[in-house]
Amino acid sequence: MKARKVLPEFIAGAIFTLFICTVFWNTEHSNKYMVYSDGHGFYAFLPALFIQQDISFVSTDRIEREVRKPWAHPNYLMTDSKGNNYNKCHPGVALLQMPFFMIALAIDSIGGAELTGYSNTFMYIYQLGAIFYSILGLFFLRKYLELVCGNKRIAIITSLFIFFGTNLFFMVMHRPSYTHHFSFSLFAIFAYLVKLYSLHGRRSHAWYLGGILGLISLVRPVNIIILLAIPLITGNGQALKALFARILTIKNLHLMGGILAFSLAISPLFILNYAQTGSLIIWSYQGEGFNFSSPEIREELFGFRNGVYMHTPLLMLSLIGLYYMYKANRFLLVSWLSYVLFLAFLLGSWWSWDFSGCYGNRAVIEHLVFLSLPLLFLLLNLGKSKLLFGLLCLSTLFMWSRSYQLHNGLIPERHTSTTFFKSIFCLEAMRAREFEFPSDLPPSDR
Repeated sequence: MKARKVLPEFIAGAIFTLFICTVFWNTEHSNKYMVYSDGHGFYAFLPALFIQQDISFVSTDRIEREVRKPWAHPNYLMTDSKGNNYNKCHPGVALLQMPFFMIALAIDSIGGAELTGYSNTFMYIYQLGAIFYSILGLFFLRKYLELVCGNKRIAIITSLFIFFGTNLFFMVMHRPSYTHHFSFSLFAIFAYLVKLYSLHGRRSHAWYLGGILGLISLVRPVNIIILLAIPLITGNGQALKALFARILTIKNLHLMGGILAFSLAISPLFILNYAQTGSLIIWSYQGEGFNFSSPEIREELFGFRNGVYMHTPLLMLSLIGLYYMYKANRFLLVSWLSYVLFLAFLLGSWWSWDFSGCYGNRAVIEHLVFLSLPLLFLLLNLGKSKLLFGLLCLSTLFMWSRSYQLHNGLIPERHTSTTFFKSIFCLEAMRAREFEFPSDLPPSDR
């Protein structure tokens, strides 16, 4: 791979890493949120397996509380009916972060530090791992979009807008231990490989797809719904039929190889389930589930609390691109609308449909790979419209200003229609109480 092909992503990654290191590290905010909420559970697999060697997580829980107080509030430990402790989170992020964990382990070992897995060395390198996978996702998003439109420059601009103009940027900077930016990377790789397979039909692409799909499921099992995006990725009915005809031809071993790769990639989930509880399959999110009878579709897309389009003006502006998508490829438009509406239905059916805030709809971050398509078509047809391009840049700056406000505790992660607008220009900490989100509104009151 020639260096010039990865230059835009390398530059973006270098700038972003420098920004994190100089502005964010070693602050009260970074110490608290480096490993946070469900991130405690995603990360805990690594110190539990490689340092404490305690699959019950009791030692890991105790050590985190000792080392990271007052920021340690692990809520991932559950107990089954037989009295077995288990980690309710899934091990995909830990598997992806393993190389970075080993680097931190080597550094602290050589330096003679006490090995807990929760020193600053581990925390900072953990965030570097999150940045790495986000930039990897940016790289493959650009390659996928380039296959869609055939215009490298527009693909680069679109991917950079998606990275810096959405809450993907916020997530990597403020919540590096969450799953969504890791899933974003895997989604981008999956989309690129599906597009390649539809174009060339190589056996290796099918096998790689099986492995990536397994990792996607290992990180966040519900994201196996990415299979529903295959019509969207192929882009037309003829290519879709050819893809399924090829993958279902038994003698070419495409399907069997893909299934084997998928099984190997997802196997750590079942191995760890069995090691913890003696059962291969467990429903780890006890008391949580879907309510398909009353989904909050409008709130997911356009709500003030965490609606993806309301909180991300860049994506709202990009909807203009649907007109150009309609003119260029109606199959693609129908596939995109179907996918987005199903996604809103699924996410809106989750009991905690606002996903506890985190500014914007964090559960949609991995799906930005596909939400980027209207923006791609808009930029392809933008021509010399400086006004529209300026609005896209302004929308990106809006997300950066919101990140600044959240970093400094000036605004809440969830909003009402009133606080959303009143807080836009808030730069005073003393006004933060004006924008507190009511705790008695569903699903927060549960």
